[in-house]
Amino acid sequence: MLLLALSGCGGKKDVPAVHYGLHGGAASSAGMHTVASGETVWDIAERYHLSMQDLIHENDLQPPYELRTGRRLALPPPETYRVRPD
Repeated sequence: MLLLALSGCGGKKDVPAVHYGLHGGAASSAGMHTVASGETVWDIAERYHLSMQDLIHENDLQPPYELRTGRRLALPPPETYRVRPD
């Protein structure tokens, strides 16, 4: 039955996908970020279009939210996805 449902999808163009955590060269795998010198939670949240609260919660960070250079942070999946035409 699934095959029949998917067979109607043929002939459509492939849509490029942008994976969170893969831009800027700071992450070595999807959904992760390695903290660079001087980066703050705010910097990272802004870079990946995430809320600071989600980033803090995902990594169980505690006040004053200071980050060690080289620490790997898990990036929560974005709450919204933007679809753009080709």
